[in-house]
Amino acid sequence: MIITFNIFDTLGRFAGGKWQFVTPKTVIFLTLGRVVFIATFVLVGFNLPFNQDWFKLLNMALFSITNGYNSTVLMGFGPSLVKDEHKERAGIIMSFHLTGGIFAGSFVAIAMGSINFPPTFE
Repeated sequence: MIITFNIFDTLGRFAGGKWQFVTPKTVIFLTLGRVVFIATFVLVGFNLPFNQDWFKLLNMALFSITNGYNSTVLMGFGPSLVKDEHKERAGIIMSFHLTGGIFAGSFVAIAMGSINFPPTFE
């Protein structure tokens, strides 16, 4: 799953740097639309109807390619949406929060790795 995420995230980032065919408002709606992955990951975690390997890989591929594309496009749009005197500050704030989000996600992943999920009752 990690390899799948990294490959498709890289492809999404490459595509976001090469082809920006969306407007800032559109990419915000695309990013908010990714909330559907919360449901699909919960379903996969509990082995509910989507316990097939092909679905798990497809779900991760779609999640990671949209992650890479959206984050690249948003990082490109961010400074262009503020006044010239605030562009540097906007870039710093965006970079700080991107790095902080990666750190928080890694921290939560490490913490969740020590929990038996889903719980097994024996």
